[in-house]
Amino acid sequence: MMHYRKGENIEQELSKDDLPFDDCLTKLPQKDFLWMHVRGGTKVHNVLNYAKNALDKGEYRTVVWSGSGGGVVKTVSCAEIFKRSFPLYQLTRMDQVSIEEHWEPQMDGLEPIVAKRKVPSLHILMTLDPIDECISDVQKPNTTTEYWRGSNGSAQTQKQPRRNGPNTSNAGQTPRQRQNQRPPKQARPEQGAQTHNEQQEQSENSPSAGTPRERQQRPQNLKRNRNDQRKSRNENNAEQSQPTAESQQQREGTDEPQRQQQSQRQRRHKPRPKQQQQQSPKAMQVVEATESATTTSKISAAAAVAAVEPMES
Repeated sequence: MMHYRKGENIEQELSKDDLPFDDCLTKLPQKDFLWMHVRGGTKVHNVLNYAKNALDKGEYRTVVWSGSGGGVVKTVSCAEIFKRSFPLYQLTRMDQVSIEEHWEPQMDGLEPIVAKRKVPSLHILMTLDPIDECISDVQKPNTTTEYWRGSNGSAQTQKQPRRNGPNTSNAGQTPRQRQNQRPPKQARPEQGAQTHNEQQEQSENSPSAGTPRERQQRPQNLKRNRNDQRKSRNENNAEQSQPTAESQQQREGTDEPQRQQQSQRQRRHKPRPKQQQQQSPKAMQVVEATESATTTSKISAAAAVAAVEPMES
């Protein structure tokens, strides 16, 4: 299909005679009805307002909602919202619609292709007039279908028995589920109930136990114990903080190579003093010659200046 370009889609046009409601439309008192076509891009609000106005004015008493392909979902939504405003009898049926897809060639020598496929369509008939009871699958207004009703006509609301206590049966459970099952909670004693051991411990630890002299000595003993604990902690911390002789020697041994490296680095970066250069006798002669040449040039320049001044005057 890489050499083809998709053309237009031609959907089968339906008429009122093609709708699957021949057995019930003829039995209604009003033969004419409002037919609403719903597509994927249809706005639900606009379609519902149009249908409501038609029923309120009395122009129609029957409405048929039809949709195919992507419009099936919106068709159901329109019907469900529409029947909230009116007591309507509902009848829902399915059908098929054929669609032709045209593919045009992009190269010479190729023939066009026409692909035919069938798409499901949904049709919902809603009317204010009662539908004949001999017709199946009719939903009356303000009622539910048999799926939502029990055998006696009541709603299916089966309450499961509540399981209380640890004596529930483990029937239908796997061994792993039984193993992971939590053990039952043990009953807690009441607030007023206490065992003999708990009462004895409370009586021993209570400040009212013992003679009056013992009661006075108890807080002093507690303070002494706390002070002793603090002193022992401080001593331990001091012992840990003071370094031993061996540790100091180890530190000094490790610090010596570092000090040597630092001293070597400082020596490298120190600026060296400038050495006085010893000049050779030849160099001294050259220096003297240059000095004499500079003095002579200065003298000649001064004489020239002196000769120019009287000429100007």
